[in-house]
Amino acid sequence: MPISSLTKKDLNEIELLLKEYYEEPNHLLNEELRKNSRIDFYRKPGSGIEAFFMTGWGEISIASEKRLLIYLGLSCVNNKFKEKKLASKLYYFFTREALKKQSNIAKPIILFGTTATPVILLTLPKIWDNVEPNLDGSYSKFGGEIIRQIRKEYNLYSAGTEHPFVLKNIAVKIRYSRIERERFKEVCERFNLKTFESLDIDETKGDRMLILCNLPSKENFQNLKNKLFLQNQYA
Repeated sequence: MPISSLTKKDLNEIELLLKEYYEEPNHLLNEELRKNSRIDFYRKPGSGIEAFFMTGWGEISIASEKRLLIYLGLSCVNNKFKEKKLASKLYYFFTREALKKQSNIAKPIILFGTTATPVILLTLPKIWDNVEPNLDGSYSKFGGEIIRQIRKEYNLYSAGTEHPFVLKNIAVKIRYSRIERERFKEVCERFNLKTFESLDIDETKGDRMLILCNLPSKENFQNLKNKLFLQNQYA
């Protein structure tokens, strides 16, 4: 649904959900409302919003060609419902809609976003294809060209470094909660994930990493569907 259709009640429920994960949820929410144009969410009957995923749909010019560009914005899920894979299911429904759109255009849709944790590089490939940068910070020549154009279109060059996927000090007022930082730290240690150290990215100073990916192939999308909805009739 369009972001503009959110009610005050919806916004209050979303902000309440964000308090589990961020120190200043109101500031974060206002920033994301500005960046995104659509939202998908799950509301438990008789309760509030338990999970949501925001996206921003637009266009970008690549090599003099207009391409559909989708910003993968803020997503969040109530800790009590993480085992139900609500976030992944919202990503699935978004992807299904985007694939329908892509089937009617000549060029693949470009997906991009920003992240404050390298853990995303472990999870995104389970949903989407051709995720960049790689865990070691490397990236393809074409990926570098696209991300540089995105930085240009979104006026991100002033925050950039020599590495096209690194942004410095662009979100100084947005920080994870202490518990969430500790959780990500534990995951990074468990998987020996050193991406942010090698790229000199510090979440506490507002640094972020750009990410780039594509919609999944038919085979990968079917595999995702099977994992999420194998016993569900409505998928």
